[in-house]
Amino acid sequence: MFLNKKIVKIETLGERLKKLREGKDLSLEKVEKKINIQKKYLEALENGDYRQLPGEVYVKNFLIQYAAFLGLDRAKTVKLYDQERIPVVLRKNSIKKNLVLSQILWKSFKVFILFLILFYLSWGIKKIIFPPYLTIASPDDNFITRESSIKIKGETEEDVTVKVNDKLATSNLKGKFEEIVDLRPGLNIIEISAAKKYSREKKIVRRIMFIQP
Repeated sequence: MFLNKKIVKIETLGERLKKLREGKDLSLEKVEKKINIQKKYLEALENGDYRQLPGEVYVKNFLIQYAAFLGLDRAKTVKLYDQERIPVVLRKNSIKKNLVLSQILWKSFKVFILFLILFYLSWGIKKIIFPPYLTIASPDDNFITRESSIKIKGETEEDVTVKVNDKLATSNLKGKFEEIVDLRPGLNIIEISAAKKYSREKKIVRRIMFIQP
């Protein structure tokens, strides 16, 4: 069984005005002369193109005049206009809000990108200028030994120059290094430094006490 579905077209206020006018065999020119509203405004009312009218107050005044001339109830006419007008206003407001939101999101995105760039630059500058990290695995500070030499072992970043008492230490690609230092009797001050090409030095001191047997 097939059901016939009829599409019911809702008559707009403008269509109703036009239908009544044509039913009375009146041209827009005649109506213009009768109620003293310009033809272009009458056309705008019938087409629902309210943007062509000077403003909201004029729209309602023209509608009331036109409706009264055609025999329509004024209050119902204004009510129909408001019902048609609200969705348009809401749609415009929605578009406006979406536009504002898009602008806010775009500005936020640009700020975020700028933040990333600044962060990357600051990180890069820090990586270049700031001293590298440096840790000494052995010996501990204030170490006491009876051996005449001691092995300094530690770790730093890759591509870093390490010196032990101004002497280049042997290091591998991963930043680990070691160097044997000869000791003299008594207190020995050993200075370990690490620096990148353009950075400041990072220094650590180890005090080693050598007691002769």
